[in-house]
Amino acid sequence: MRIKQIYTVIAALLAVLILPSCAVTTAPTEASSKTTGKTTKASTAFTSSTSTGDGEKEEVSPDVKAEEFARSNSSQLRSDMAVGGGEYVAAFAATLNINDAKKDQFYALAKTNFDQIFVSSNTNAKEVVSNTRKVIDVAGI
Repeated sequence: MRIKQIYTVIAALLAVLILPSCAVTTAPTEASSKTTGKTTKASTAFTSSTSTGDGEKEEVSPDVKAEEFARSNSSQLRSDMAVGGGEYVAAFAATLNINDAKKDQFYALAKTNFDQIFVSSNTNAKEVVSNTRKVIDVAGI
C-alpha cells in the first residue's frame, strides 16, 4: 500500500513539472514571421544593390538554353538523336523552339544527320546546337 502512495506522489510531481512546459502557443509563427520578414527585406536590399542590371529578368536566348541542356545531358542526347527519338531529343527540340507539328520531322532529321550534328566524339554543346541549327535551316523546319 505504501508503494502505491509513493507512485501516486511521483506521478503528481511529474505532472506538475511537465504540464507547464506544454503551454499552448497562440501565435506559433508570429515571431518567426517577423524575423523572416526583416531578413528577406535585408537580403533583397543587399542582392539588389550588388547585382548588375535594374532588377528586370534577363531574357535567355533559346540557343543558350539548348547549349545548357546539351552540356548537361550530352550522352543521353547523343543516344536519343542517334535513334531519332526519346525524351532527351524531345526536350532538346523544346529548347530549340521546334514547333510541335514538326517534332517528328526533327527527330527523323536528327537521326539521318547525326554525323553532321556530332562531327566527332569530342563535339561540345555549342557545336551540337550550331550544327543542329544548320541542319534545321537546310531542312526548313
